[in-house]
Amino acid sequence: MELPGNYERHIQLGKQAANQQNWATAIDHFEAAYALEQRFSLNILLASVLVENRQLAAALQLMQEKVADYLAEPDLIGFYIAVLLANKEFVEANELWQGVWPQMQQDAKQRVFWQTVKRSIERAQNRYREQQVPAIDKIQQKLYSIAGLPLTEQMQLLKLAKQLPQAEYLKGIQPVLVNPYVHPFVRSTIFEELVTLKIAQPIAVFWFDQVKTAIPNEIPLMETSPKIQAVQQAIQQTLADDPIFAEQVLVTSQLYLACLYPFENEVLVDSDEWTTLFLQELGLVPENQATIVSENSQAWFSKLQELVAKLMF
Repeated sequence: MELPGNYERHIQLGKQAANQQNWATAIDHFEAAYALEQRFSLNILLASVLVENRQLAAALQLMQEKVADYLAEPDLIGFYIAVLLANKEFVEANELWQGVWPQMQQDAKQRVFWQTVKRSIERAQNRYREQQVPAIDKIQQKLYSIAGLPLTEQMQLLKLAKQLPQAEYLKGIQPVLVNPYVHPFVRSTIFEELVTLKIAQPIAVFWFDQVKTAIPNEIPLMETSPKIQAVQQAIQQTLADDPIFAEQVLVTSQLYLACLYPFENEVLVDSDEWTTLFLQELGLVPENQATIVSENSQAWFSKLQELVAKLMF
């Protein structure tokens, strides 16, 4: 049992060990303190000594516990990106840079700093390209045949693909986006990554028996899609007195609506109709009390029911 004051004692001893570059001892003390209190300031300290001790995966895992705090501090986003690069998480590093850069261009000092961060990302990607050609080829080959994998393995492969440099990632995922045998949920997950990367070139996507094109940088994320928001807000308003059911319907609706992305505007014409469909799916609204649903919306909903039934994670 830890005694009162042990938190501060572990911090003191950890800092002493870190000053002596005794990283293992510093880690032991900081981890003991972190087990008592998960303060953000300690997360930074512990992550720093884990990096010094080359425990890079452990450092990233720890930082991800407080990712919102890191991303809220411009001075710490650079540290977070550096740890991402050390773990070969190139896609996420590029996504974070793209998210920060528009706000940082206004300040001359910040602009210079973030240009330096961008160059560090490019250097890390170039080193990986030069040193890991077989690994890159292997991931791209797996992506090409992704449709033959169970869905859980497909999602694991997509996570692995995010360790590719951005250009190789784009090359690897584009065949997946036009593969008619890939589940729409998988394709929409990939496309949303391209939105976050702010890709400005037209991207082809197989979408319900046709190949369409869209420019990711011109498409909102799913969570900010006006049509998706309209449906989810209608659900929340309808079930305002029953938050438990509301959450259940929202979770279900997210899977359905994700299958329509990024062309959901072509289907989600009437948010009240879709709210009725989701409520009926869960048996929450008697049919004689619901909004009348058009045949077109009902047909789309039936398609989505079949698709979501295949999502066996």
